[in-house]
Amino acid sequence: MTDIHILHENAEWLPPFIAAFAKLGLTPIEHDLDKGVLDLSTAPAPGVYYNRMSASSLTRGHAHAPAMTAALLDQAVLADYTVINGPNALRLEMSKAAQYAALAAHNVPTPRTIAAIGAD
Repeated sequence: MTDIHILHENAEWLPPFIAAFAKLGLTPIEHDLDKGVLDLSTAPAPGVYYNRMSASSLTRGHAHAPAMTAALLDQAVLADYTVINGPNALRLEMSKAAQYAALAAHNVPTPRTIAAIGAD
């Protein structure tokens, strides 16, 4: 059986997923990406990668977790593993500008939006 890797930064959201996998006789491997290291010179462990990272990670003090998740997702894609909610899903999750651009590409109307950064 292929390992299932759940990428997250908030273990409080995992119990329903863990229970659903348990019903299938599966025990996923959890990766709390709020801390740790990632060796970019080697492929990650084989398996299916399931991304549960959230844009709200910043509100829990986990500002760097999305960047670590993006790096691991990129490695998993390059290794040709199955990735659920891959790099593009994470990019859309993290950026309203990317969300609006994706909607516009499919002719979905959105309110006029101006992206800004900084206090000025």
